This record gives sequence, structure tokens and C-alpha cells, in this order.
Amino acid sequence: MNRTDMPASIAQAIGWLNEHSRSDAKWMLGGSCSLLLQGVNLDQTPRDIDIYADTEDAIELRECWKAAAVDDAVWDQTAMYHSLLSHYDCHHCSIELVGQFVVSTEWCCYATRIASVLWHYQVNGFIDGMQVPLLPLAHELAFNLLRAREDRVLAIAAVMNEHPEQHIAAMKAVLAQCEPSSAMRTKVIKVVPSFGPLLKQDTAGDRNEGVER
Repeated sequence: MNRTDMPASIAQAIGWLNEHSRSDAKWMLGGSCSLLLQGVNLDQTPRDIDIYADTEDAIELRECWKAAAVDDAVWDQTAMYHSLLSHYDCHHCSIELVGQFVVSTEWCCYATRIASVLWHYQVNGFIDGMQVPLLPLAHELAFNLLRAREDRVLAIAAVMNEHPEQHIAAMKAVLAQCEPSSAMRTKVIKVVPSFGPLLKQDTAGDRNEGVER
């Protein structure tokens, strides 16, 4: 990772978050910062920071980062999103901490689970020598498919298509958190065709057995 690729202020802010986190609180970097660190082509450099965590960790992190907080953590619900949101300002960077994120559309609902699922598929990102846990591209692909961000979908898929075998395990884990999984699977295979034979049709999965709710 080159310092010129990531704005210095964002690198400094992520460093502050890392330094002021408890070691047992699991959080992952997502959004444009994560995409940039994973080689996804973006139209512009990141302007803010998106952090994801489960509810308990988000509450704990709120206390760790309260010196930079600009509001209280509140449950926020819209037609598409449900999460525990709180915001911070550090090194003149806007930071959003998203707890227990769920995104829903008329065709699919995806529940983001950090500690029990995505943490096991994290990508190690490096900013000025500091290691940062990144959300896998499988998560970013599903999220952007749900919010119909075609530009992001195509950019993410372009990277995944280079080495699909590196992303298949995380993709299966993400699909297991989608209801119905078949709807998301169809859209994923359309943009990453190599996933077709790897994402076998699973009757049990389509019934969403074993998916936590």
C-alpha cells in the first residue's frame, strides 16, 4: 500500500482507532477504504471511514472512541438498512461505526455478522505498516448488489474474477447469511461467472437452514 493511495488523514485516523481499541473488540474496515486496500479501482480516493462490528463490540468501541465521538450510538432503521450507528471525527476525517448491520430489499435480506462469520474471512490490509482487518470482497459485492451500485459491483467483480478461487469460501459464507440465498447467488454468478460451478445449488441452503436470525 502506497501512502499516496490513501489520504494521510485517513491513515492517521485509522491508526488512532486502532490504538484506542480494546484487543478483544472485533471490528473490520469496510467501504471505499477497504476496497482501495484490496486493489479495487475507485473513481475517487476515500473521503470517510466505515467500521463494522457486532452489537456488543460496537457498544464497547463507542466507549473506547468516545473522545472522538460526535453523537450517541442509536438504533437506526430505514426501508433498506438497520444498524446501531455512531459517528466520530478524528484527524478531520468522518468515521461511521455500524453495529449489527442488516440490509434488506424486496429480493433479499443480508445480515452482516462480524465475529461469528466475516472475521474468519478477513483480509489483512496494511496502512503505513499497520495491519488492519478488512471485510472480504464477498461482503462488499453482496452489499453493493443489494444497493444497486453497479459501478462498485463491476469494479469489485473485476478483481474477484482475476482469482475467484481466493474468494469462494468467503462468498459461500456471505450467501449463508442471505435470505433467500438463491436470489443473491444468481446475481453473484452473473458478475463472477467462474463462481457458477463452485456455488453448487444447495437445497438446504435455499431453505436457509442454519442461518441465524
